Amino acid sequence: MRIEENLHYSLLLDMYSPLLTDKQSSVLDSFFNHNLGLSEIASLHGISRQGVRDAIERGKIALDDYESRLHLLARMDGIKCSITALCQSIKEDMDRDKIVDELCRILDLV
Repeated sequence: MRIEENLHYSLLLDMYSPLLTDKQSSVLDSFFNHNLGLSEIASLHGISRQGVRDAIERGKIALDDYESRLHLLARMDGIKCSITALCQSIKEDMDRDKIVDELCRILDLV
């Protein structure tokens, strides 16, 4: 579960890091994207391990809040699924009109 959770927050961080403070974004990036431990992050940022843990927890709450309001990650996942299905349909020589209809439906998601 830890890997899936880290991947989830890494993706959320990619989407919403501009909405976080620079320090919060940097701490979360160090933890989720660079796999640094609490002590390493604390040393880099000049804060305590508890401060790092608190920043990570607050950052996760903020990222979850942004996603619950904006749904950018969910929308991106939907678009990826639609494009994957469309690619499969093209490989199966789907009717051109159906392909165009599907492309228009994907554009509506954006």
